Amino acid sequence: MSTLLIVFFLVPSPLSAQTTAEWKAQLKSEDKQQQIGALHQLVILYQNINLDTALLYSYEALRLSQEVADDSLVGVSHSRLSTSFYHLRQMDSLLVHAKAAEKIGARLTLNKMHAFSLKMQGIGYNHQGNFAKATESNQKALEVYQTMKDSVGIAATYSNLGRIYQQSTQYDEALRYFIKAEKLFEQSKDINGQSITAAQIGDLFLDMEAPTKAINYLKKALELTSRDSLPIQYGDLLNSIGSIYHQEKTQLDSAEFCFLESLQLFEEVGDQQGVAISNNNLGNIYRDKQEWQKAFSHYHTSRRINLQSQWLPGIAENAKNLGIYHQMNEQQDSAIHYFLIAYDISEEIELAFKEEAILESIYRYYKQNEQPAQALFYFEKLTALIEETKGESVQKEIATLETKYETEKKALRIKSLELQSSLAQSKARALIIGLVSLAILFVLGIIGVFYRRRKEQQLFALKQKMHEQEKKELDQELTYKTKQLTSHALHMVQKNKVLQELKRGITDLVGVTADAQNKKALRSLVRRIDFNIQSDEDWDTFKLYFEQTNQNFYQNLAKINKDLTGTELKLCSLIKLNLNIKETASVLNIEPTSVKTARHRLRKKLNLEQGQDLTSFIRQVA
Repeated sequence: MSTLLIVFFLVPSPLSAQTTAEWKAQLKSEDKQQQIGALHQLVILYQNINLDTALLYSYEALRLSQEVADDSLVGVSHSRLSTSFYHLRQMDSLLVHAKAAEKIGARLTLNKMHAFSLKMQGIGYNHQGNFAKATESNQKALEVYQTMKDSVGIAATYSNLGRIYQQSTQYDEALRYFIKAEKLFEQSKDINGQSITAAQIGDLFLDMEAPTKAINYLKKALELTSRDSLPIQYGDLLNSIGSIYHQEKTQLDSAEFCFLESLQLFEEVGDQQGVAISNNNLGNIYRDKQEWQKAFSHYHTSRRINLQSQWLPGIAENAKNLGIYHQMNEQQDSAIHYFLIAYDISEEIELAFKEEAILESIYRYYKQNEQPAQALFYFEKLTALIEETKGESVQKEIATLETKYETEKKALRIKSLELQSSLAQSKARALIIGLVSLAILFVLGIIGVFYRRRKEQQLFALKQKMHEQEKKELDQELTYKTKQLTSHALHMVQKNKVLQELKRGITDLVGVTADAQNKKALRSLVRRIDFNIQSDEDWDTFKLYFEQTNQNFYQNLAKINKDLTGTELKLCSLIKLNLNIKETASVLNIEPTSVKTARHRLRKKLNLEQGQDLTSFIRQVA
């Protein structure tokens, strides 16, 4: 009976007004278990009407469960409290009660409670920006749901994992999980799950700067969501749709309407985080309309609520917008103050920071105020972000080329199959006609042989054409990747050259600077430059490209001498690319004389005879 009660209590269901009255009537029952059941159902109802009332019912359910000393009901009550605190966006309290429910569920082997509490922990960690723990908790929940073959639970966990990948800007992975969740919700005919997933996909496309796709999914979610029974979810959708209208600067009034409606809904329910988000969005609208006083008021209302709840992602987003507000009003010191808050929080919670304009503003501010250490730090961050963005663009181009190649190859395969099918049909027709008459069979036999030879010649010609086309495309791909490889190697040469020049300049400053603190800061910069010069990240990328265009190169070198060091393998790669001694020295961060010495040692290890050219030998290695 306890297990049945737990399953019933953990699965929310729509409640009518008559049912609500009945639940409240059962609060007066002498049967405490019946009271607890009624309290749990009222929690579900009031989580969409009045969050404070839902929290009171949750605490009363926990008190009665502890009083009757029924651990299973105590676990359900902790689960209900975790969902109440989720709607109140109080993640620390959510985690406390979700962990308590998890322990009880694991101890009593109540799989549904165990999985649900793990999923709630994943939601809590995600809101706190702890993506590693959020992923771990959701993966554990997924394992339990898969053991139970609970398709709705699996879909909800996929949805949570998609949200984690979205916030860490792994958009392809996020979309993959959202689509898996969407299919499961559709198979289960779970309307609420379909609504939530459609909203998440719309929000993802909004982050990916694809507003047309985003608005289609968000409108679909809005159609599936009831404003009266799910006001928080409805308000979130209005905020997302308003954000799309905000991007289209010609629809600021429509965006303002959506944000005001969502603000009203969140205020009625008592969702303080929702109130903060809507106020922040309204601040953006009034900022773009240059209604400065309104913008300032909404921004600081949002900031006050976020600071009270210590919701770090909200504080970071609000600070970024306040910085832009002050920058537009030519209040540079205030703008930089808020930009730094936004950046520091993003670093603290490992939230991807993609604002090139903000990093550039911080860099120029420190440069103008003659603070070179800080200016250099943010300049490096800005450069890394730009290179990352460009890198992503290159990867997308490569993926597009690969997709095009695969599509064309499949098209050629289809043509080949169609031709083979045509041949088979011709043979069948020849056999049928042959059965009618022996005389006609003789004639048709001759015609058939001729026709088959002709078709075989056509097929052979087509295969030859396919082979030539495939060879041409592979040659183009090899040329492209070789250019990428050479470009990357020259990039490393240029980067190390710039860093070495910068190091020499800073070293000269150390010698002439009298202030000890400045000397310490400059020496720290020198160490950081040395670390960047010696970083293996560029080599990892270089090796990836190199192995794609020079397969079995390192394996063949190992056959000659398995004791070649990592540095010697790098030297072989650079010789293969035909880099001269100066360029090789720059990439390896050593002197040209050291490169000559290294080449001499390499000759010995490769057992080269006197007079045998090292470069020619390396270039012949497959």
